[in-house]
Amino acid sequence: MLLEVEKARGRSFLLAAKVPRNLEGCRVDGFDVETWARQNLVDIFTLGSRSMDVDVAAFRRVTAGRHVKLQPCFDDHHTTDGYRFPPIEFLRGVFGNWWQQGADSVVTFNWSNAPPVVATKIGARPGPLSHQQA
Repeated sequence: MLLEVEKARGRSFLLAAKVPRNLEGCRVDGFDVETWARQNLVDIFTLGSRSMDVDVAAFRRVTAGRHVKLQPCFDDHHTTDGYRFPPIEFLRGVFGNWWQQGADSVVTFNWSNAPPVVATKIGARPGPLSHQQA
């Protein structure tokens, strides 16, 4: 169906699937990512959300020789690894680790995008400072 939409639009229409952070989690949750990759059913796997411990290397092995892109996900608000609103240097390290494992991109989720003073100025509800540099 997406290929038909793509043809009518005259440009790509990609399908991403959000899956657990490792292959074991995929099996437990009933996601057959190996088959999805082998049959080219998805274009992007979005890996994990609430953990920095994402097994990019395992997903890279599963998708070897396929067009599937890998993008680990970092949830800035619901982290469970004991890191709450880390500094940008820490996040650069996490994202760099994912890059070294073979990630194609990253996804940020629940990202605090403005310091409270800026949020107030534009009429938004102020949130935590997150990783913004003071």
